[in-house]
Amino acid sequence: MEVTDVSAIGAEYTTDDNGQISATDLKHNNTYYIFETATRPGYNIDSTVYTFTIDENGLIDGKDHYDLTITNQADVVEISKRDITTDEELPGATLTITDKDGFPVKDSYGNEIESWVSTNEPHIIKGIPAGEYILTEVTAPDGYAIATAVPFTINDTLELQKVVMVDERLTTKISKKDITTQEELPGATLQVIDITGAVIDEWVSTDKPHEIYLPDGTYTLKETIAPDGYVTAEEITFAVVDSEVETTVEMFDNITTLSVSKLDITDGEELPGATLTITDKLGNVIETWVSTEEPHIIEKIPVGEYILTEESAPDGYAIASSIAFEVKDTGEVQKVTMVDKPLKIEIAKTDMTTGKDLPGATLRVTDADGNIVDEWVSGDKPHPMNLPAGEYTLTEISAPDGYTVAESVKFTVSTGMKVQRVEMVDGLIRVEISKKDITGDDELPGATLQVRDKEGNLIDEWVSGKEPHMMNISVGEYYPDRNDRAGRLRHRETITFTARTPPRCST
Repeated sequence: MEVTDVSAIGAEYTTDDNGQISATDLKHNNTYYIFETATRPGYNIDSTVYTFTIDENGLIDGKDHYDLTITNQADVVEISKRDITTDEELPGATLTITDKDGFPVKDSYGNEIESWVSTNEPHIIKGIPAGEYILTEVTAPDGYAIATAVPFTINDTLELQKVVMVDERLTTKISKKDITTQEELPGATLQVIDITGAVIDEWVSTDKPHEIYLPDGTYTLKETIAPDGYVTAEEITFAVVDSEVETTVEMFDNITTLSVSKLDITDGEELPGATLTITDKLGNVIETWVSTEEPHIIEKIPVGEYILTEESAPDGYAIASSIAFEVKDTGEVQKVTMVDKPLKIEIAKTDMTTGKDLPGATLRVTDADGNIVDEWVSGDKPHPMNLPAGEYTLTEISAPDGYTVAESVKFTVSTGMKVQRVEMVDGLIRVEISKKDITGDDELPGATLQVRDKEGNLIDEWVSGKEPHMMNISVGEYYPDRNDRAGRLRHRETITFTARTPPRCST
């Protein structure tokens, strides 16, 4: 039976605080119809029409009273707080449902209906009146962002109504990049530290950003080990805010830069042509190059201790001593300077008897191919020269008067030398003149003797004694004159001789 007009049928009753109504003074021999016309908010009307009949004795089914139970099914809403990545229930979120009464602006907050903390199971609310509501996340679980409020509508229905709110992870992306290329830089050891100093995460960077889930708060990003050839970056303090789903932190590493200069010690200018090598403390070769007119730049050399070695020097320069140096953890250009000294050769022409420098000798230096490198006349100081490494010959073209021409001297110029001294010694031309009796071998004293050159110039005069007369003369042709003891010229004897090596002359 369908009842459409309640007033035409009978009286309207409202349940009391206990949900009950009582109908009395009902007429005998009558059939009554009971049905629900309205129910309390949050519940569904029971549409069933219930009937009962009162007989002529005033009894209902043989009883003097009749009990009827009408059951209303509540509106049921299921609230799920889920992880957006797994779609599983997410415990730990504080949630609140408010109505929108008096708040026409979208997502405004009205009267609080219910508040709870999410668990591993959906939250069930029964008997919530039909209407518009807002589901708000007051606090999110650690590592999750607070979700946007979700408006929803409750209808009077027997079906289960579902509302889902998802939380996104608080994703922090940490990029370690090369400052020059702006690309991800593998090989850096990094740490994330919270405000208590505890290490939350530690990892080695790759060619992709590192993702970490952090609760909202303040953190420090620290680089403990930089990749080889890079400078350790300064620490970065950053904040994770629960309203920001993704936080991006970028840390840049500068490269190490080494500038190596090979300089001429005389003018301080860059010196081309030197072969240089850098080795680490284990002897591994890092780089080898030939110097130019510009400093040599090495980028991305790992922090540590090294040795700069000159393998070969430019022509005319000595090999410098190796230099130990350290590449430090800094982005500034670090400089290492090595200076080369010219191969200084000192050529000394000395007197055999005194050991002192002997002026007046014409000297010549030739290389291994016989090419004349230099020619000069000796003075009272050694003759300085700068020569490339190699084999050379020192030749005396002419000796000073009274000295023999020395034998040529071969010498080697080595790049390992600093100052090399080449010495050529000249001996005096010593002439021994004996005056002897023709009948014997004994010296004949008393003769006045003279030595003249081929032009007749008097070179020396003496009176013979019991020992031969010694004299020093220049290279050339000579002859002696003799007078008798009384000074009378008895006869003239001329003996011509040439001074080369110390001769022994007799008259």
